[in-house]
Amino acid sequence: MFAIHPCLEARRRFTPLFAALLVLACCVSAPGWSAPPVAVAQLDPSAVVWQLASSDVDLVDLTIAGPSDFRIEKRVAASEAIRVGLAALAGDGLYVYELVAHPRAGNADARAVRQSGSFRVQGGAIVVPQDASLGGDRPTEDNILGDDLIVQGTVCIGVPCLGGERADATVLRLKENALRMDFDDTSVDASFPSNDWALVANDVTSGGADYFAIEDATTNRQVVRIDAGAPADALRVDSTGNVGIGTATPDALLTVASSTGDAHIHVLETDSTATTRELLTIENHGRVRLGMQNSSLAKGTAGSKWIFDLNNGGNFSLIDLSDATVEMLLNNNGNMTIGGTLTQNSDRSTKTDIEAVDPSQVLDRVLTLPISTWTFIEGEPGVQHLGPMAQDFYALFGLGEKATQIATIDVAGVALAAIQGLDAKQRAEIERLKMENADLSARLAALEAKMLALAADD
Repeated sequence: MFAIHPCLEARRRFTPLFAALLVLACCVSAPGWSAPPVAVAQLDPSAVVWQLASSDVDLVDLTIAGPSDFRIEKRVAASEAIRVGLAALAGDGLYVYELVAHPRAGNADARAVRQSGSFRVQGGAIVVPQDASLGGDRPTEDNILGDDLIVQGTVCIGVPCLGGERADATVLRLKENALRMDFDDTSVDASFPSNDWALVANDVTSGGADYFAIEDATTNRQVVRIDAGAPADALRVDSTGNVGIGTATPDALLTVASSTGDAHIHVLETDSTATTRELLTIENHGRVRLGMQNSSLAKGTAGSKWIFDLNNGGNFSLIDLSDATVEMLLNNNGNMTIGGTLTQNSDRSTKTDIEAVDPSQVLDRVLTLPISTWTFIEGEPGVQHLGPMAQDFYALFGLGEKATQIATIDVAGVALAAIQGLDAKQRAEIERLKMENADLSARLAALEAKMLALAADD
């Protein structure tokens, strides 16, 4: 786009942004004004030649527009001459040009620099230039309006704009190879907001990205960006204020939809400090529910929809909504109730350091384990339980992660080992009794034989 900054003075006289943009359009048709030059131009009646003003340039884009929709666009390497001869032009008339210098690769801080201006062909020769970069001997002129500007038709701003430029339903068009609309707030009083903003379309460097962005120009930070190729309805706000991502029919304040199998929501905190953070909060003045629906199952069938529920009593539950059955309840005292069987993992393939135990030793320890009845301090009043204290259990068996907790699988394991120990003890006792009984039976048989012999002698 032409560097027509002096024309921006007119913006202070108009409140509507559209009027300011129309002033820009008017200024484009006036003789050009250029910032510190990309190149120094040399003029003779047969050609215009630009000599680069900086060595830190890789490529240069040159665009020239002139009479009868004449247009030239070409890209040249910095090592090549930037030259346009009279024979390449369309005859007498005013020509406007733009140079865009692209910095060398690797210079991450550099940005493309633009220079614009004009010259005239008259009587078959290039004549007195119309801009300072060509060394003209008359000042450039700006169009400054002191009243509203009304245009009944399409406004096109940029070197590529052509005579008769118009398109159905298009009121304002910007045409350039570097598109940016700046909002430069000139407020000087500290009590007034003064941040600058910009609308940016695409990178200006070779190989750059295609996108549309809202930029905080004061901090040079893109706060909203839409990449080219984004799908239809990537973001939709309907007439009720519902927001849809990936859908034109949001049925809630926020609806996220996908038809490609990649629906996914990721909450990511990139702060490298390791600390506890609450990354997702669902809040309601009353009962709170989070639902999960399996759309492959008919609605209302068992297991088709489950609800995570926080009720008004502060209890958390998991509900099968097909019949409103509470399958799991965790109350605010830490008590858990489930509607079915508790199954714990005990797969051999998930275990290591497997060692056999002596059931008799386990039994001996169980016999010394204190067993009590008790009630939880934070539990329901009057509800009693029976069992060991975790500290006693841990001291005897050393099982579990903490001395204040007992895992149900460890209790079951100790009980089973104790049963085996008791069984072994009972079997040994039975064997001892069997041997004593056999000995007594032998003695009795011998005694009976003697008594029979004595009876026979009589």
